Amino acid sequence: MATPSNSRAPWRDLLTSHLNQTPGYDFTIATVGYDPQGRPVPRVRTCGCRGFFPELKLHPSGQKDMEQQVEDGGNPACYESDMLTFTTDTRMEKLPQLDSSGHAVEGMFWLKDLMVQWRIKGRAFAIGSPIGTKHDGEKVSREEIGNGLRVKGGLDGDAEKWTWERAVTKYFANHSPAMRGSFKTPSPGQPRSQAPSNPALGVGQKVTDLHDPIAREHFRVVVIVPEEVEYLDLSDEANLKRWRWTLAELAENNEPTYKYLVHSLLPSFLLPLTPSSSSVPPSLPPSPRLVSKNEMRKNTAGESGPGESAGRQRARTACPPCRAKKKRCTHQAGEEEMSLAHLALDDESEMGKEPTITVSDKDTQLAAAPAAPAAIVAGRRRRGRKSAAAKKAAAAPPSGALPPADASAPAPASPAAATTTSFASVPEGVAHPDDNVDGSIALSIHTVMARRLRAKMNEAQDKLQLAQERLQVAQEAMDETIAVANEVQGIVHQWAEAWKKGL
Repeated sequence: MATPSNSRAPWRDLLTSHLNQTPGYDFTIATVGYDPQGRPVPRVRTCGCRGFFPELKLHPSGQKDMEQQVEDGGNPACYESDMLTFTTDTRMEKLPQLDSSGHAVEGMFWLKDLMVQWRIKGRAFAIGSPIGTKHDGEKVSREEIGNGLRVKGGLDGDAEKWTWERAVTKYFANHSPAMRGSFKTPSPGQPRSQAPSNPALGVGQKVTDLHDPIAREHFRVVVIVPEEVEYLDLSDEANLKRWRWTLAELAENNEPTYKYLVHSLLPSFLLPLTPSSSSVPPSLPPSPRLVSKNEMRKNTAGESGPGESAGRQRARTACPPCRAKKKRCTHQAGEEEMSLAHLALDDESEMGKEPTITVSDKDTQLAAAPAAPAAIVAGRRRRGRKSAAAKKAAAAPPSGALPPADASAPAPASPAAATTTSFASVPEGVAHPDDNVDGSIALSIHTVMARRLRAKMNEAQDKLQLAQERLQVAQEAMDETIAVANEVQGIVHQWAEAWKKGL
C-alpha cells in the first residue's frame, strides 16, 4: 500500500514552509459541475486545508477526546504522504461533482504576505463511509490514497496497527463540538421554515461523541492525489518566476513508483503573444561601450570611399527640430528620425561588430555599430566652407610650439578628461548604466513604481475626502439625535410634574 520513505515530493517542504509563515491562509477548491442542459460549469469554493494525509496535528481538546474515546488514542504516526486534505459533508455538491468528472480537482493557495501562489491539480477521493469497503466508492478511494502513502523509516511494524477508521475519526476530532454539530443540521438548502424529516437533525447542536452515527454518516475526508503542482513567485516584480512539477509514473521492479519532473517557466503573462519559430530564445546584444566623439570621427574617416571626405557625402534631410531651429542637423541616419539617444545601424557587414555609445558635449548619441556613416558625426556642410572643427584646428598652435606663459590660463584638458566632461549634466551619485538594456529596465521599474505611488496617493486622498464627508454627516446626525433627546427629556419632565400635581 505504501511507497518507500525516500520518495517525498520535491515541492512539499517549500510549500510547508510557506504555509507555516502565513497564518490564516485560504485554500480554494475548484471542481467541475454540470448545468441542467448537461454543460460543464466550473464550481469554486474556499475550504479549510487539513494538511497532508494522515499527518494531522490535533489541538489539545481534540487530542483529549481521541485519548478518551479511541483505542490507543488513535493510529501510530507511521505514514506520511504528499496528499493535501479537506473535510466536507456528503450532502454538499462537491462529492457528486467529483464522481461525475472523474475525480478532477484543483486546489489553490494565494499567500499574500509572501506574494506567492500554489496550484495543486490532480484527483480527489473521499473516505469515511460508515460501512467501510462495502461501499464501492470507499474501496476505490482507499486503494488510490494507499498508493500515495509512505512508511516512515523504522516504523514498518507499527503500520500493521494503522486503520482507516481511526484516521477518519482523527479528522472528525479536529473539529470543535459546534463544528461537529454542523453535520447534524438539516440538509443544506432546506428552508428553515420546513421541519426536517429526521427529528435528530437541528441547528446549533454540539457533538462530543466522536462516533455519533448521524454526524459520522454525513462526514467525509477528501484527499487530493496531486498530479501537477505549480509555484508562482511574484515577490520580485523585476524577476517573476514560475515552477511546475509534473507527476510521471515509472515501472521499476514491476512496482508502480512516482517521480516529479520539474520545469522552470516564465509566468504566462510574460510570454510572447505569438509563438516563436525557434525553441531557442534569441540572445541579447552585447553591452555597448563608451567612446568619445573624436574616436568616432577617426573610425568613420577611414571608411570613406576613395577621394570622398566626410563633408562630401550625400546630404540628408534635417530632422524636424533642427529644421525649425534652422541649424545643421547631425541626428539623421538614412531616413530614420532620432531624438536625444539616436540609434544608427550600418550595413549588414557591420551588424556583428560591438555596439558603441558616442558621447558628445551637446547631447548623447547611441550607435549600434562603430562604423556609422560619417554624416552622423561630421554633419552636413557646404562645399568650400571650413567646419568648426577645422577652424579650431587651424587656430591652434603647432604641435611643437609652447603655449604663452599665463598663470591664469587653465591647463589643457587631456583626451580622457574631454571624454568624461560629457557627463557633467548627470547628477552626482547617479551612475550611468553601462548596458542600455539594464538601464531601460531600471527606468521602466521606476516609472511603474512612480505611477503606482501616484495612484495610491490619489486613492488615499479620495478616501480621506470621503471620510471627512461621512464624518460631517455623522456629526449632523449626532446633533439631531441630541436635539431629539433633549425634547424627549423635556416631555418626560413635564409628564413627571403633571403626575406630581395629580393631573
